[in-house]
Amino acid sequence: MFEHGRCLTLEVRRNACLDHAHDRIRYSGFSFFWPDGRPVSTGVSKLCQVGTRILLGKRFEGDSLLVEIWVVPTGEDAPKLALPKGIRSCRLLLKREGPRGIIHLFDRTPTDLIFEDDVDETPVLHWIGLSALGVDEEYWLDLFAKPV
Repeated sequence: MFEHGRCLTLEVRRNACLDHAHDRIRYSGFSFFWPDGRPVSTGVSKLCQVGTRILLGKRFEGDSLLVEIWVVPTGEDAPKLALPKGIRSCRLLLKREGPRGIIHLFDRTPTDLIFEDDVDETPVLHWIGLSALGVDEEYWLDLFAKPV
């Protein structure tokens, strides 16, 4: 779909046991599975309301959804792509700090989305781009999500 992008297809399952709030931000818990039903080894287990909307859409009310999630390397000031209806997107920054990659919002605010060398599976680290970053390196990415 995106010429220079990397795609993961995952089943995202709601996991209310992981719900919590921190500093007035409500988080919804999720578990991630490969399309064949195997669990994905990842440290990501929760999303804020904005992250949930980007990944699953505004009207998600079910227990699970199969989604394609694309990462496309870009520049901070690169023009946004024109997208077909039904594809959600956001521009993010991934910063490597030692073995961890922390996702930051467009204004460089760090999020709680953290990928880690010894926690996340190799395909996940490759998809997000952490495996290609050296210590203290960063890169901008556009994230696109759509239901399958």
